[in-house]
Amino acid sequence: MNNRRIIFITVLFMCFATIFAMGNRAKLDEAGRSIISVKGNIVVFGNEPHTWLGLKTEDDKVYNLVAEEKILTDLRKKQGLILEITGGYEPVEEGKKLNLTQFPDGTIYVHSVKVAK
Repeated sequence: MNNRRIIFITVLFMCFATIFAMGNRAKLDEAGRSIISVKGNIVVFGNEPHTWLGLKTEDDKVYNLVAEEKILTDLRKKQGLILEITGGYEPVEEGKKLNLTQFPDGTIYVHSVKVAK
């Protein structure tokens, strides 16, 4: 009877440990980037015809936005609205020199967009 209790407790512990470990993993997109949701305003940088989009948050962080052309066109139309953008986050490598279209807060590969309340 004592052996059954030990086996039962061991199996129960293993189940809880597995559930705990899986629940605490960061969510990743298909490219292995961590998924984040950020609220902010769309900002257009550059001069026509060479423009690119960024997302500026209330705490003055600016993220580069990468998405399909259709999504980027839709985002341009939503300038002035506060949006919540969810996507894969890629930080800037430490010590790497930024090019003109990069921002120090990193890049978001857009998965979804919704108007924030």
